[in-house]
Amino acid sequence: MKKIVKYIYQTPVAKIVIKANASVLTELNIINTIVVEQDWQINPVIEKTVRQLEEYFSGERESFQLPLGFHYYTEFQRLVWKALLEIPYGSTRSYKEIAKAIGKPASCRAVGNACGQNRFPIIVPCHRVVAADGKIGGFSAELSIKRYLLKLEGNNK
Repeated sequence: MKKIVKYIYQTPVAKIVIKANASVLTELNIINTIVVEQDWQINPVIEKTVRQLEEYFSGERESFQLPLGFHYYTEFQRLVWKALLEIPYGSTRSYKEIAKAIGKPASCRAVGNACGQNRFPIIVPCHRVVAADGKIGGFSAELSIKRYLLKLEGNNK
């Protein structure tokens, strides 16, 4: 197994811990706590991730082209997360629409769980998934961050 390195990146809305090995991004965590760990490193995957996040937050990027370590996660999570990647910038989809898109129309709750377990938030845009009634729904980080990301993309949910 390739060595995973970690790096902390401050976005306009939150700190993000980026984890990657030499070939893929393995995880991205939005955090709202003070981080005291000093073992931060950088590699080409993390450099590319930071550059693309900076472009996203400055309004220059609408999607990401990063090598994602989906193979570390379950088949269902990968299926849902790939469907999330298809949601256009500035748009939203309901959990029900995602369930239908992956061919499992009765799995709305499981789709919600997979969104909540998304290990690549922002990059795999779970913030674009809302409740069927159009309300903002949940988010693995604070709802204020979800609102910020939607507003950044021109969607005022």
